[in-house]
Amino acid sequence: MSVHTTFPSPHICACCVPSMSEAERGMKSRDWRLMGEIDARSRPKNSLAAGMPVEYERTRCTGTLSDKDNREIQRLLKERIHEGRFDNFEYDICNKEEASAEYTAEDATAAQDQEVKREDIEGLFQEIKWELDALTSACGAWHSADTRMYAEKRTVPEKKAAVHTGGRDAKSMRVLRKAKNVRILK
Repeated sequence: MSVHTTFPSPHICACCVPSMSEAERGMKSRDWRLMGEIDARSRPKNSLAAGMPVEYERTRCTGTLSDKDNREIQRLLKERIHEGRFDNFEYDICNKEEASAEYTAEDATAAQDQEVKREDIEGLFQEIKWELDALTSACGAWHSADTRMYAEKRTVPEKKAAVHTGGRDAKSMRVLRKAKNVRILK
């Protein structure tokens, strides 16, 4: 059985045939400006420069200073210098030795007054930890169990490292025992 299809298909009713030709007309290629994002190959050559007006702003010419303007500026500067008018700039000039002596004395007293204690550091650590936990929590403010901050240095005695290794390298075993979160299985 051979299938032969013709347009319009026998399954399309007669009332749809005129609308199909309208649809074909609507699918005709559009002007390149109406096609959305296109590249240089899709639009006609020199279409950007020739077809559209180029908008740009003109600025006022700054011009050059004439000799008359230069002489006027020089005259104003000489008058101000002669009168001592320097736009009210104030300069605080002091000896470097006096400034450095005052600085070191003030710094020494400030350093003694602002001595930070261990409790203050732990309190600040708890505040920062709580804020970070609240930021990373999905539901806002989140309270975790109190965590203490300790700084201790632990070393493994050499005698413990000399345990029977069962044929393993003793030096690598010592390194593994010193590492955190490592459990050696026998």
